[in-house]
Amino acid sequence: MNLKIYPDPVLRRRAASLRRVTDADLQRLRGMLELMYELGGIGLAGPQAGWSARAVVMDTDGRGEGERIFINPKIIESDGMAEDQEGCLSLPGIRSTVVRAEKVVVVAYAEDGKRLEIDAEGLQARAWQHEIDHLNGVLFIDKLPAAAQMNIRHRLKELSS
Repeated sequence: MNLKIYPDPVLRRRAASLRRVTDADLQRLRGMLELMYELGGIGLAGPQAGWSARAVVMDTDGRGEGERIFINPKIIESDGMAEDQEGCLSLPGIRSTVVRAEKVVVVAYAEDGKRLEIDAEGLQARAWQHEIDHLNGVLFIDKLPAAAQMNIRHRLKELSS
């Protein structure tokens, strides 16, 4: 399994919902966890692994103690606003300040099919928004003001070459 790097077209597609999770899907999700840890990330969405499916793996503590697999996640509530630096494994070398909701409520399904409702704030809320954006074909650079987008334009050209 390889990480997809900008401008790979899979990063811009809306991912498909998973109707049922097969053993092959679970194997792929575990591979995504391995890839996320190998790259030093805290979250990875299906499209970043070349899989256009609404699946996310996440471990916001980065130590393997909180790793989880989530199927078909969606944000059902958001509150507040917070600015913070963001980067993305699929956009190496690019970081910028992004405004996101401070708190979110996410509904998703665990690998066993159990419905989950997650209240998240801080880094975890930011990670959820970032990963769900990936499932919708949106990258954090799309949320930047025009001046910030101009500042990273040269780096995006390098990635496109």
